[in-house]
Amino acid sequence: KPPQLHLPKNLLRKEPLLSLHNVTGGFSYSDAYLVDNDARFVFRDFPLNFFPDDQKAAEASECADTQRGYWDYHNLLFERQDEWKNAANLPAAIALCKNYAREIRLNARQFNTCLDSNVMAEEIQQDYSDGLSAGVSGTPSFFIQSDCGFEQLIVGSQSYTNFRTVIDQAIQSCERRNLLEAIPLP
Repeated sequence: KPPQLHLPKNLLRKEPLLSLHNVTGGFSYSDAYLVDNDARFVFRDFPLNFFPDDQKAAEASECADTQRGYWDYHNLLFERQDEWKNAANLPAAIALCKNYAREIRLNARQFNTCLDSNVMAEEIQQDYSDGLSAGVSGTPSFFIQSDCGFEQLIVGSQSYTNFRTVIDQAIQSCERRNLLEAIPLP
């Protein structure tokens, strides 16, 4: 299950050492890599637009976030993606999105106003553009980055072991850099 805490996208902290950036249109992940506050998980939207409702589903998740319901909504969307992706048309998919909001007990009026107003469309498009600029072409995609300059893109669903290997490489890279910086030059 995803962590219950949804970090705002604009959250900037000096710590922790690593950040995991997941750019995905829908992905179930484990918070196992978020141990000992060594990492933070930043989620970005990347609707693939294979279906006309992908953009609207991403907007719906952001509308849920205004009520601190992002992860519950995201999980429900992922679990029921066959249902809303196979809706007869976009209005039918939007109706399902609104029903999901009620299911997780969001304020329906506030959610519907947000979704109908397209207020989140620009944010979703910015996430998508940022992903394209960073070399993302599909989902799920992950960026493992460290404060000391380590960066690696991981594409596709991967095992925890694969993630841990890259995270360990990032940590070791920083430890080596810190060690070299600590050695006085002659």
